[in-house]
Parts: sequence; C-alpha cells; structure tokens
Amino acid sequence: MRKKAKVLVMVMVVLVAMSIAALQALAVAPKVGVVCTQHVGAASGSGALAECAVAMARMFEYAGCDVYMIDSGDIVDNNILNTIDLIAFPGGYGVAYKKFFAPSTGDSVRNALRDFISDGGAFVGICAGAYFAVDICAWEGRDFEYYLDLFMGDGVGSITDISDYSEVEPMKITPVRMVDSDFSWNNDTYNIGYLWGPYFSGYNGGDLPEGIDVVGVYDYEVNGQPGEADEEAAMIKFEFGNGRVFLSGVHPEYEESSTLSNSRDWCFGDDYDNSSGNAVADPDTEYDIMADIIG
Repeated sequence: MRKKAKVLVMVMVVLVAMSIAALQALAVAPKVGVVCTQHVGAASGSGALAECAVAMARMFEYAGCDVYMIDSGDIVDNNILNTIDLIAFPGGYGVAYKKFFAPSTGDSVRNALRDFISDGGAFVGICAGAYFAVDICAWEGRDFEYYLDLFMGDGVGSITDISDYSEVEPMKITPVRMVDSDFSWNNDTYNIGYLWGPYFSGYNGGDLPEGIDVVGVYDYEVNGQPGEADEEAAMIKFEFGNGRVFLSGVHPEYEESSTLSNSRDWCFGDDYDNSSGNAVADPDTEYDIMADIIG
C-alpha cells in the first residue's frame, strides 16, 4: 500500500508540475512585430508613418504584448516570422507598401507573410496597413490592385465627408459603433481618429465575402443625413487558413485627449493640433477594446 501511495503521490506531483507549466505557457506574452520600415533588395523606404508605428507599438504593449520594431527585410533575411506570433502594419502610405511588396520587388516577402498567417500567425493592419491587405484599393473612384490578398474585396477610401484626401483635410474624429457579439462592448459607440482610411466591402460595393466578421461600423451623419460610409464596415476580422486577421480603417491606436489620464500613445500628446487651427480631441480610449481583440 505504501508503494502504491508513493507512486500516486509521484503521479500527482507530475500532473501538478504539468499544470503549472501549462499555465506558465499560457501566461507568456504574445510577441508582436510592428513593421516600421521597408527594405527589399536595393530599394528602401517606408510605408509606415513613424507616429503610427509608435502609437501601434504602445497599444500592443498596453495589451500585454512584447513588441519588436522590425524592417520588412527581417521577414526573409532574419526569419523574424519564426520568432513572433503577430505582425502588424501601421498607418502611413498604402502606395509605398504596395511598391515594396509587389511581385516585381517583394514576392518572397509577400509569400512569407501569407504562409506565416495561414500557418497560424496573426496580422493586424490599420489604415494604410489595412489597404495593404485588401485585393482592390478603391481609391477616389479608381481601382488599384494590391498584392497581399488577405481580404478578397474592396478597401474603399478616402471617405470624403469625414476627411477628404483630395482636399488634404487633416485627421478627424468619427463615431464607430461596435457590432461584434463576441465582445462585451457590442453596440457601444466610440469616437475614433480617421485619416483617409477605408471602409470594407465586396467587389464593386457588393456584400462582404463569406466568413468576414464585422467588428465595427461607421456611424455618423452629415447635416442630419446619413454619411456616405454610414453603416459600412470600419473594422473587420476573419480567418486566413489557420491564422487570424484584423483590419481597421480608423486609428484606435491614437489617444489624443486631455480627458484621458495620459497620452499613452506617446506620439502627438493631448488634444493634438493637426495644423488646421482646430485641435483633435479624442474623448474616449479604444485601448481596452483593442486588448480584447488582440487577445
């Protein structure tokens, strides 16, 4: 009996140790690579706006992630995708992302990204980073083919009655209503920064492709009438192979408000003056909902 009891105790110790190890494994912070510069062969530049990259990094850090600022060249040259769980493309210049990831220049990087996500990795794209992930950028009435092809539909912008790119209008704050029943904040409305990002639709304004979950929709009026993108998808999430993708046309990573305890994005400071003479003040934070989404 003593021998059996001793064996039972040893088994219990092993099981407890395994349980602790499992819990510790679950507690490991996700590793996130924020792409802040582009480099392919002899070409170099940046699709990412520096402030967007920094704000995105702060948002991920708030969500409990380990964040690494990376060059697109790291994806192939340094096998960075083997060491991270999620790759993020910030706002900036979608046409520059397209340039550095076109088949003629960045085919190996593009394929590596698609394989990484399909094999279980995650992708977050905000504004230009979201345009980068769509098949067709429907920009100012013209269609442009993009190459990463995670979302097989249109990213439509700019939304001229919020902020018009052709008029070089600055960042504005626009209401976005959350419509994803996966989260406790479903049906809540947040005021989020907008700077020429897309809304998402099927090709030529058709229905969204099957399997796309809408997280939030634009929810605004102009002169008492629904805006041109009212009720259109502002944030979406979906599966890509065994991986996950989140795209946002608005900027939840920015926190410009003197009503918040601090400017956690570390970029523009409270009540950012966008040089138009009118300060941009974001009255609420999206960091908590983004932590849920990232989780």
